[in-house]
Amino acid sequence: MQRSLSSLLNLYNPNDPLEKAWTIPSPWYFDPGIARLEQESVFANTWQVVGRLDQVANKGDFFTADLAGEPIVVARGDDNILRAFYNVCRHHAAAVVTAPQGCAKNFRCPYHGWTYGNDGSLKGMVEFDGVCDFNRSKNGLVPIAVDAWENFVYVNLNGKAAPLQSFLGKVPELVAPLQLTRKLKFFDRRIYTLQCNWKVYVDNYLDGGYHVPHAHKGLSSVIEYSSYTIENFERSCLQSSPLSSSSKSKKDVAATRQGRAFYLWIYPNFMLNAYEGVMDTNLVIPLAVDKCAVVFDYYFSDVSKKAEKKNQASVKVSEKVQDEDEAICDSVQRGLASRAYVAGRLSVRREAGEHLFHRLLHADLTRALGHSAAAVLLVQCRDQKGLDAAIADFIYRHNGNILHFEQHQSSEDSFYFARVEWDLLDFQLPLSDFGAKFASIAAKFDMAWRVAEANYRPRVALFVSRYDHCLADILYRQRNGELKCEIPLIISNHPDARRNADFHAIPYHVIPVMKENKPEAERRQRELLEHHKIDLIVLARYMQILSADFTARYPQQIINIHHSFLPAFLGAKPHLQAYERGVKLIGATAHYVTEVLDDGPIIEQGVARISHRDALEDLVEKGRDLEKVVLSRAVRWHIENRILLHGNRTVIFE
Repeated sequence: MQRSLSSLLNLYNPNDPLEKAWTIPSPWYFDPGIARLEQESVFANTWQVVGRLDQVANKGDFFTADLAGEPIVVARGDDNILRAFYNVCRHHAAAVVTAPQGCAKNFRCPYHGWTYGNDGSLKGMVEFDGVCDFNRSKNGLVPIAVDAWENFVYVNLNGKAAPLQSFLGKVPELVAPLQLTRKLKFFDRRIYTLQCNWKVYVDNYLDGGYHVPHAHKGLSSVIEYSSYTIENFERSCLQSSPLSSSSKSKKDVAATRQGRAFYLWIYPNFMLNAYEGVMDTNLVIPLAVDKCAVVFDYYFSDVSKKAEKKNQASVKVSEKVQDEDEAICDSVQRGLASRAYVAGRLSVRREAGEHLFHRLLHADLTRALGHSAAAVLLVQCRDQKGLDAAIADFIYRHNGNILHFEQHQSSEDSFYFARVEWDLLDFQLPLSDFGAKFASIAAKFDMAWRVAEANYRPRVALFVSRYDHCLADILYRQRNGELKCEIPLIISNHPDARRNADFHAIPYHVIPVMKENKPEAERRQRELLEHHKIDLIVLARYMQILSADFTARYPQQIINIHHSFLPAFLGAKPHLQAYERGVKLIGATAHYVTEVLDDGPIIEQGVARISHRDALEDLVEKGRDLEKVVLSRAVRWHIENRILLHGNRTVIFE
């Protein structure tokens, strides 16, 4: 199955620009392995809408939902805190809460009567006296990350997920002018079942209105199609159009679709459709490889009895559009199964949103498939007999399969360094318990050590000033999968490099730094880093000296790049000084940042030959090329856990 999935994913090239891109291939809409991978890597790993905030407005309110095959309950406790839990009894796995929604102080499992509070704590068990080593406080409902934005309740099954606000990116800023919470109230819910893969429905939504003149005659009569706009962001797409009516417009559509159409998609499966005083949201839920449900929630500015007739008329217009979309999507699903079709091209004018969706999906699926469930152990200590054997035996005794075992002995001070990577597929020890079990071996050999999940994607912040060559290179390498990390933000003291951020749809924060405001500027930078849970800071030609206080907060977490001429040239215009001296070598150095300027442990260096034929511009160009390559290598070795620090030196297992 693994090889088959890899070959299916390789049918799509995410690096093609829109004008050269194809759609994802048809087997992605039918293959059960792809569907399982989507459940694990897309729906279980992203923030997902599961309900509305108005459903849990009061203490004790709750609702249930299903996400990626997992039963969930969301409740507001008596302490007014919103929580989410797996709706699974800790005794024998029955669903604890069976009602779709309601209000309760306690939840009683219908199977054996175990009772839980609306805060998830286990309150009582029937006939459970005499059970040894049972801790009631540790047997409450298992919690799930939960948050809310506007009237939407989100959960995330991935315990390491970034905050919801980070996931949403620019979405709150785009939606804020609509004043949804103040102006609109929930009216009704409808659920539609379609005979198509969930991605077919999303594709149809994201075609930039391409199908509207042909499939939605009523809606087309009010949309100004030539003024229809499509704008992509990091994980969202906004489609918008002015609305106008004429004698040729459908009266029922013109009466309920006024102002400006605002169609917002949030990866992977949530849509928000707003007009003047009217909104509906769409949540697309996969039911099978060729079946999905779409949950419509309708909102209006006036939900009084007086407005009910008008609101029902608006819902009827929506249902007409949905019926038309359902016919299209069912037809497309049948066509995707034809031997006459594998993939299609995309409209540059209309289908940028669909292109974004396919690239994001491919990134999640390939990331999950490449996640071979491996771990890395880094060890350093005094060299002594039995080190390799002790480490290997420990992994073997817990049924681990070693993939790579690299070690080095430093003859100068008799020090031992090792990097061990092993498969976790059958490993019988959770990584969370690794430290407690490995402690006796570490103590015996007086080891300094750390263990990490091999395929964890560190969250990297890029700092840049005006020169953007290193920034552009890192963004490209990250996008094509060479650097396996997440880049949630870019920080700069100038606006010059913003175009790179915009191209990659990454938030770009300009924080000017001057002598008189440096402490405040660094405080704002730290707030952003903490909010985005940053693991590594890369100074991609950031031309500011970080304070000792700043660097002390991020030991071995800041990488810098700078030129390194032989001999060295200090001050401004080093390339000009080197050119005037006729240097024969030009270089670049990447190192960890310490409070002593450019004196941190060196990670990587590179050099290039210079001859009398090279003009000043050639030196600059060769220097920039070296800086890009050297910095990217250093970043890659860091995120792949290949670097051990020994004093002011590094040991790197390439």
